Amino acid sequence: MMKKFSYVIVSVLAMLLFTSCAQQKSYTIKTPFRSEDWKLGSETGNCKLTGQALLKTKGGDVKTCAGEKVILMPYNSYTEELYSVGKQGGFSEASNFEPSIKNYLKETTCDVDGDFEFDNLPNGKWLLYTQVVWQTPGSDGTSVQGGDMIKIVQTIENNTQKVYLTEENRSY
Repeated sequence: MMKKFSYVIVSVLAMLLFTSCAQQKSYTIKTPFRSEDWKLGSETGNCKLTGQALLKTKGGDVKTCAGEKVILMPYNSYTEELYSVGKQGGFSEASNFEPSIKNYLKETTCDVDGDFEFDNLPNGKWLLYTQVVWQTPGSDGTSVQGGDMIKIVQTIENNTQKVYLTEENRSY
């Protein structure tokens, strides 16, 4: 049964995080939101982050994040809690979710090959998110396959970091 770490930018706007296809749960975030922990998301720098997100089907075909949004958010105690809960099965709603988080997100889109790039980033630790999803025909219609991909990444001053999101970064 596929669990889903819902699309982060939609989550921020709709106040939904870490949804589960099978079970919807409410969650109260314990870590207080502190704007100073998020300043990384409003800064610029000389770091570059490039990468690719892909999954293999059971038949061996490679599927990518082509056309999907890629979200980068500062990694701090608040996002660490969300990441931890999301990896353990997730939640559908947080009554105390801080909506101003959307002001600290970096966003791009995967190209046709599943490649993405962020330029002018400050040095720091980030939470990276995208989706690799596709549909397959089933006996009762189409079925969504693949899932959400999430990884903790570090940008380094004056460097380009290359990251890959694969099966091990899939959120269940």
